[in-house]
Amino acid sequence: MQKLFGALDLGGSFLKYAYGNKAKGIVFHDRIAIAKPDNNEHIFGVISEAIRIIKEKEPKIEYFGMGTPGTVNVERGVVTGVTPNLPNIVNIEMKKEIEKRNNIKVHIENDANIMCYAEASKHADQNVLGITIGTGIGSGFVYNNEIYHGQNHSALELGHTIVNINGRKCKCGKIGCAEAYCSANSMLAICNESFPELEIKSIADLLDLTNVNSKVHRKVEELLTYLGVTIANAITILDPHVVCIGGGVVDIPNFDFSFLQNIIKEYLAINYQGTLITKANFGNQAGIYGGILIAEIKYLEHFLLDK
Repeated sequence: MQKLFGALDLGGSFLKYAYGNKAKGIVFHDRIAIAKPDNNEHIFGVISEAIRIIKEKEPKIEYFGMGTPGTVNVERGVVTGVTPNLPNIVNIEMKKEIEKRNNIKVHIENDANIMCYAEASKHADQNVLGITIGTGIGSGFVYNNEIYHGQNHSALELGHTIVNINGRKCKCGKIGCAEAYCSANSMLAICNESFPELEIKSIADLLDLTNVNSKVHRKVEELLTYLGVTIANAITILDPHVVCIGGGVVDIPNFDFSFLQNIIKEYLAINYQGTLITKANFGNQAGIYGGILIAEIKYLEHFLLDK
């Protein structure tokens, strides 16, 4: 029987969890709500519950790959920098704490890096830029089949690149970040400010309204233009073979992916027009599949070192 590996994908609203391997793909997956995103004990409890469920189904699973928001020191398994949607996980010994509580091995990466790693598995030997649009804006880059981390483990924070120097304040503390305009939470907040009479409850409701309300339609296109420009700038700098765009917002049926594609291309020079811009192959499951793949590769690395 082939060895199976666990995956944890920590977000501002849910923890997604799964197990599988490269050969079989995702064998099982589910999610648990994060009711108290500012309470670390609650978060560690949810993580432990997910691991308990996985090990109850497959007791031999001992290696896990985990994605989390924020800059991650991958050697130590510690989140650094700012994580607006999970404000108290910064500088916590997350890897050590999870391993101690659950008697497992876990490798922790930035969640968008994990997503990009999964997508790159569909594009062998090509450099892949991955973008996630959800509670925040995440991004990662797989170069020569490896996650590019940068000098300070903080490469590819596209959500916190500036698109408007006199703009809205982002939860990270800076002014005019892309995430302050085109994450799910920001688009919803801006449209409710612009159209308070509509009392829009969710990003799905907002995207539904774009089909019936021309003012909302124009406002959403305006906000997605910030995202398109951000991605076009990243392509200009990195010159990747492939750009994969996923996350919870992209999976909503009324998300206008073709509009975003066209905006990106509009702001690209002619020599970048050959870059493939596509929806994420794994959709909103890219994080958990990437976690499985990274757990498997880390296990194999340790196995070979032990030899």
